[in-house]
Amino acid sequence: MAADSYYMYKKDDVEGRKEETMSFDPFFTEENMVWLDESDRQVKEGKVVVKAMEELEAMELE
Repeated sequence: MAADSYYMYKKDDVEGRKEETMSFDPFFTEENMVWLDESDRQVKEGKVVVKAMEELEAMELE
């Protein structure tokens, strides 16, 4: 359900609607949406880091 709620929120935003889709999922708080929008912007700008699972596991042991 969370993914569906996020899709509806973004769909409303893209279509230029001023109202936000209501969601009871605590994941979609105003503060978290700011972080999600920032992450979305970074992905669109290509500012991402890709690591293999082995690299992540090695970092965990450091």
